[in-house]
Amino acid sequence: MKKFGVSTHLYHEERLEKAHLLEIAANGFDAVELFATRSHFDYHDEETIRALKEWLTEAGLELHSVHAPITDVFANGRGRRSFSTAIRDTEARKATLHEMAAALAVARVIPFKYLVVHLGVPVGQKPGADDNNREAAIRSVEEIHGMAEAVGVTVALEVMGNALSTPPDL
Repeated sequence: MKKFGVSTHLYHEERLEKAHLLEIAANGFDAVELFATRSHFDYHDEETIRALKEWLTEAGLELHSVHAPITDVFANGRGRRSFSTAIRDTEARKATLHEMAAALAVARVIPFKYLVVHLGVPVGQKPGADDNNREAAIRSVEEIHGMAEAVGVTVALEVMGNALSTPPDL
């Protein structure tokens, strides 16, 4: 049977609720991508993760993928602090990898197949000179792959608008 899914990004500016998942299911979808932004869904909080598991079961939905964190808070159509997998700054990259690990930990409670990852920051967000560093991106992908493999998740790199993430560059 074919699965049709949709991302919770539809509700990105809101805290994810059971009603959102019921609405998704009522419109014929049977799988979802969870958009991991803490203002939308607090993937650091185990109680919140357990509640999501119950909501998915009640709605008859499968958690197909998690979109890796790209910002900590999303409001008014904008992210506050970007998480770049390709940032040259070691501490900022470690903070990004910490968020990736927290999002992957959801798989210990709710199994999912794919972690969707951005490499760097889209050109439209006017990244700084050190935000889209190829060597940092390669190191991040290697580390994320190891973390994902440990919980049975496959990493999916998303095509997006920057010099790291076009099909030929990937």
